[in-house]
Amino acid sequence: MKNVENWPSLDKEKLFEYLRYNSYLSEHYKLFYVATPKVACTTLKWWFASLSGLSKKDISIADSNESDPELVIHDTFHKLAPSVTGLLPQNLINPLNSDLYFRFCVVRNPYTRIFSAWQSKLLLREPLQSHSYEHCDFYNRSINNMEDIALAYEGFLEHLLSLDEVHLDAHWKPQFSLLRPDLISYSKVTKLENVNDLIPELTRHVGTSISSPFSDRPKNESLIPYSRNFVTDRSTAIIQELYAKDFEVFEYNLTPVIGREDFSTAELNVAIRAIE
Repeated sequence: MKNVENWPSLDKEKLFEYLRYNSYLSEHYKLFYVATPKVACTTLKWWFASLSGLSKKDISIADSNESDPELVIHDTFHKLAPSVTGLLPQNLINPLNSDLYFRFCVVRNPYTRIFSAWQSKLLLREPLQSHSYEHCDFYNRSINNMEDIALAYEGFLEHLLSLDEVHLDAHWKPQFSLLRPDLISYSKVTKLENVNDLIPELTRHVGTSISSPFSDRPKNESLIPYSRNFVTDRSTAIIQELYAKDFEVFEYNLTPVIGREDFSTAELNVAIRAIE
C-alpha cells in the first residue's frame, strides 16, 4: 500500500489538484475512480452519476459551458454531487489509503488516445479547448484531403514537443503523469481495449446489483476515426517520445496501431465538409 502520507510534497500538491475534479467516489459501494481525458471518461462519469441517483435530465438542466449535451457531466457533476467529486484532500485520504475501497482507472493506447483528443478538441474546433491554439500554423492549416490531416496532426504533435509537460492540457498529458500508479495503489488498471476485464472485478467488489459502466457506451464517437494513414513517421517518433512512460508502464506496443482501414475517400470527404 502506497500511503498518501509518504507522497513527496510537490507530487502530493499536484496530484490532489488533479484528483479534486477528476476522481469520483461512491461511499456506498466503496468505489474510487480516477478519470483520464479521452479514455471513456464521459461514459464512466455518467455511470457514477447513475450510481449517485442522478439522471441525465438532472444534470442537463445545470449550467454548463460545454457545447455537447453529453459533455455537460464534465463541468456540472461536482455542483450536483459534491460528495462524489470536487473533494478536498482531507476527503480523499481514506479512499486512497484504505483497502476497503476498489480503486480503478482506465488507460488507452497512446496512439489512439492523442489522435482522438486532437481530432475532437482542435480539428473540430471545440470552443473550450481550441481558442488557445488559434495562432498556431497547424491549427490554421487548410484541410482538403488525408495528407492535410496527417500534416496538421504532425504539426500539433511538434507543438506539444516544444512545451514543458507541466504546461500540457490534461487531454494531451501522459496518462502516467495524471494517474500516478507509482503513488496510488490501484485495485485495477484496465485497458480500454480490454475493458470487459474490469467487470468481473467490479462485480466481486460490489455484487451484481449495479450495471456495467460500458453497457451503453457508443462504439465510435469520432467524426474522423483513428487510422494509421494519419500518422506520419515523424508523428510516430514524437508520440513514442512524449508518451514513453505510458508505453512502458501500461505495456503498450511501440508499433502504431492500424485503426480504421476501411475509412473511404467518400467518408473522408463528408467529414471534411463537416469540419468546414
